[in-house]
Amino acid sequence: MRLVCTASKNVRLINGASATIEIVTETAKNALVLPVEAVAGSQGSSQVTVVRRDGSRETRVVVLGLTDGRVIQIKSGLTGDETVAVPGPNLPPAQNAGDRGPVMK
Repeated sequence: MRLVCTASKNVRLINGASATIEIVTETAKNALVLPVEAVAGSQGSSQVTVVRRDGSRETRVVVLGLTDGRVIQIKSGLTGDETVAVPGPNLPPAQNAGDRGPVMK
């Protein structure tokens, strides 16, 4: 792929300067997302830890969608009403004494 960027006439470019660009290839509206730290596994074999009302935990299989590296779309496996542990399954818990790790609702 070749990408050519041209600046507006009121922008002064400096030869040799670097720039960072973000290319959006796909978007999703009204998507259910979680922090990537809440998900264990990869496309095709992913899990999250759901915290039940009684405090017990359940590992749930989810289908992933788009990600920006910070959050990831959950296409199926969750309804959006669950409380999810962060970090997810098979990841070390937060370093708070006596804490079983943060949760996200």
